[in-house]
Amino acid sequence: MDSFERKITTFGRDNAGFQEITLECGHKAVLIIDLPPERESVTCTQCIHGFLEDRGECHLCHGTQLIDNQPCPMCKPLDHRFREMFYILRDRVPRPPKTLNEFFEFRQQQENSIVKQEDVGPYFVSTVFLGINMDHFHVTETGIWFETMISDQRGWGNATRYETWEDAEKGHAEVVARLYRELNG
Repeated sequence: MDSFERKITTFGRDNAGFQEITLECGHKAVLIIDLPPERESVTCTQCIHGFLEDRGECHLCHGTQLIDNQPCPMCKPLDHRFREMFYILRDRVPRPPKTLNEFFEFRQQQENSIVKQEDVGPYFVSTVFLGINMDHFHVTETGIWFETMISDQRGWGNATRYETWEDAEKGHAEVVARLYRELNG
């Protein structure tokens, strides 16, 4: 049987700054932890999912969940550790996905994560949903899910983070207004 190990063809970043790789099979993956550039290949969970789907063995699609006594890694329900880590948006509200497949499908549609992006003079202001709770010390009740960053010729600047979509929209507007004031003296 196929080992599903696939050669990495490109390394990049998605709109939230997470490492994104493209594999020789054409699948893309957004990674939570950066791989070192010398890493040549990874196991493609999307190929495993497709293989199981084609055989009618993916439990999400066909009711069976095992191949070589292992569940499909994209479709098995997330355990509590991952359900607290990875989130998607439903009606602009962060919610845990049921499966990794649901999380990655959401992340692959980058427009799902963009609150607002715009150019302000020489700056690019980007406010996005991160998909990961950045409230590592549990300071908030709801979590910190959104971030505004400013980019210029030197790279990305400091981040301002928010709990809700509405806070992120308001915070983005405040950053843009501040930049316009600074540019216009």
